[in-house]
Amino acid sequence: MKKIFLAFAISGVALCSSSFAKAAPGPWGIALNANTKECAGFWPGDEFVAYSLPDGWKSYFPKYDPDTQKTTLTTDIGECDFKIREEAKCCEQLGYKFVSDNIGKDQKTILRDRAAFEAALKNQREKPSRHLFFVVSGLVIIAIIITIILIRKRKKKKSEN
Repeated sequence: MKKIFLAFAISGVALCSSSFAKAAPGPWGIALNANTKECAGFWPGDEFVAYSLPDGWKSYFPKYDPDTQKTTLTTDIGECDFKIREEAKCCEQLGYKFVSDNIGKDQKTILRDRAAFEAALKNQREKPSRHLFFVVSGLVIIAIIITIILIRKRKKKKSEN
């Protein structure tokens, strides 16, 4: 009985977490081409669009240090202070020529239609959520199983006495 309860609990958690998962935008960084000594801003995209790098380019993303309150970008050729929309300064610090604000913008892949996605979200907000039905159903099933387990334990104790 414990195995059944555990299976239902795990299934409920998996169902709930998967239905509420959302994607986040990728971080902004830079890309370097070591052969041409060129540098550019680079954004890999979000849940709607993905940008890829041209051949010969490699991307790097910054890390924020709360102790120093600085955002540093570490590459194979060195480090620079990084600020979004100021990639040219980072490229200059690295000694590379700045060539683009987003080197991947010409290599775009549409992942999801934004207008259709937003329409679906609006529709979902206006109608009662079926996710709520699954969550409530899962909780009811778990409550029933717990009740059955407790009733069986009480009967077992009464029969032992």
